[in-house]
This record gives sequence, structure tokens and C-alpha cells, in this order.
Amino acid sequence: MTPTDEYDGLIVTVTDTCAAGLCATGSWQWFKGHGLDFKAFIDHGLPIRELRKLDDAMAQLAIDARIRRAQLEG
Repeated sequence: MTPTDEYDGLIVTVTDTCAAGLCATGSWQWFKGHGLDFKAFIDHGLPIRELRKLDDAMAQLAIDARIRRAQLEG
């Protein structure tokens, strides 16, 4: 297991996108542009492993915010 694998199952939520400085309108447009369901994300979040597949800078910001939150939660 690589150091990043341990976080792949974590769920990124709107809390994490906000912590990353991503606004709701911009996030909605980003999800739409990637063919993702923003409403489903709001309701259920997305696993880090799914966001990593996108290889996208905005996705990485949300991933990083979620990992920081996990580290703070201990």
C-alpha cells in the first residue's frame, strides 16, 4: 500500500470542497463539465479513489482538504 492508498476510501464531501476554497456554483459547473452528478455528490460525497481518476487540479484540492480533515480527526 502506498501512502496515498490509505486515504482512497475516504469520502470527499461539500465540506471539503468548501474548505478547499471552491464555491458551490463553480463546483456545480465543474461536476457538470466532468459528467458527474452534483446532487448525488451533495447527498453522498465521492470516494477519493474516484476523484483521483480524474487527474484534475480542482479534484486534488478537494482531496487534499479531505486528507487534512482526516488527519485532524485522528
